Amino acid sequence: MQLIDIYYIINIILSGKLFNVVNIILKSCMYNLCNKKNLEKLKSNIVYSKFENDKWNCTDHTFYSNIIGDANTFHTYKHIFQKLLNALCYVYRKKVYVGNFDSDLCSYMYYWIGDKIYDISDSTQMFTKIMDMLFWEFNITDNGMICQSLNTSIDKDTFKKNKMLYEYSQNHESIRLHTLPINTTCDSEYNETMQKYMNIYKNAHFDCTQGDQTNYDCSYFHKLFKSDEHMKLTSLYCRQQNTPTLSTETHEGHQEEEDNIFPIPTREQYPKSVTPVGGFINKLLGRNMNMHNNIENMDMFNPYSDEMDPGGRRMNISYHRF
Repeated sequence: MQLIDIYYIINIILSGKLFNVVNIILKSCMYNLCNKKNLEKLKSNIVYSKFENDKWNCTDHTFYSNIIGDANTFHTYKHIFQKLLNALCYVYRKKVYVGNFDSDLCSYMYYWIGDKIYDISDSTQMFTKIMDMLFWEFNITDNGMICQSLNTSIDKDTFKKNKMLYEYSQNHESIRLHTLPINTTCDSEYNETMQKYMNIYKNAHFDCTQGDQTNYDCSYFHKLFKSDEHMKLTSLYCRQQNTPTLSTETHEGHQEEEDNIFPIPTREQYPKSVTPVGGFINKLLGRNMNMHNNIENMDMFNPYSDEMDPGGRRMNISYHRF
């Protein structure tokens, strides 16, 4: 059974937001252990996995053939151009054919493509040339500008730092929900990732608020994070899981619900058949509750499914730990 701070639950009930409790249960780690599978369900990794998919085909679009032609002038990088085109095609189709376009996709695409380029060479000059070419060709369409390019003259070190900071700005709420139940443990990979995010945030925050503002892109940092979020962003914690546990690989059927990023519905959208508060709390506290019931039809909630455009969803959750 997952234990959630009772004061937090009472506060939610009194505020009329009972569906938040449902969201916490759905988003917390299966079997109270956060691991690689939970990292794969972070928003950034879901989007990056879409870029890796080679099913996106834009061969009939002008930008595709132009970029293929330009690839011949970048011999060292030529082998990655098909991957880069997969990402461009995915974003193009989302923008033109789906509607309700989430501009975060453009930022994710910038960081995903830039990371591929800088993994080959440290040259800022080559990074600038390739990125300028890609975004120039990509935005010459009958549908207007698809994505505004971010900084293309950025050095590798600053780029890598900005990428991690951007990912943390997108992922920290999911990490908070993963680790909210007080009996949750995390394996070393999950904890290391969480600590890396918090450490780079702490270092950037110090440099940009108390330091000489030379080690980080402080203007970008302040765009990503609000000043009143500092305590929340530096207080994530998960108990280290040190002993071997049974593999959850055999429970794939029970983990399908983790393949989605769940939006929080409005009260008007909440199903009329929702369980009454008393019955729900009885179940939440362990009475007749099966935490491993399979959850049906959750793909409709996934903002990164092919049929549905993503939307920025952020929750500011305050809670108490015993």
